Amino acid sequence: MPNGKMLERTGKAPLRMMESHRIGKYSSGGQPEPLRWYEAELFLTPSKKYVCQIIGETRWKGEVNYAVAEVFENGPDLAVWLEGLTPWAWFPGFPPGTQFDEKRRRMESDLKSQFAKLITEILKDAPDSAIEIS
Repeated sequence: MPNGKMLERTGKAPLRMMESHRIGKYSSGGQPEPLRWYEAELFLTPSKKYVCQIIGETRWKGEVNYAVAEVFENGPDLAVWLEGLTPWAWFPGFPPGTQFDEKRRRMESDLKSQFAKLITEILKDAPDSAIEIS
């Protein structure tokens, strides 16, 4: 089996990084232990490309984890990708029906908030992703 770090991707071929430096590891989980949360890692390759993996983790019966990972030429491309993700959609949450609408809204709101905090932490470690103002 070839060497290198493998990053799984749900429904896609994994990414294999032969060389990289992990810039950061991030988690939106906290206390009390959540039923759904995000884990992420950010890497920099020798050719100065960013590689980011995000995994939606769940302990909820009937739901499965979901993973995405991509390679980026620069920080702005990484930021655009992160800002365009909707990972709360990875979790079905509650059965169809209006009786679950409020629970579904609360779950989505919580997952959006978790992900926004995760994006903030990731982009702090990719300083070239900042929007420059002159």
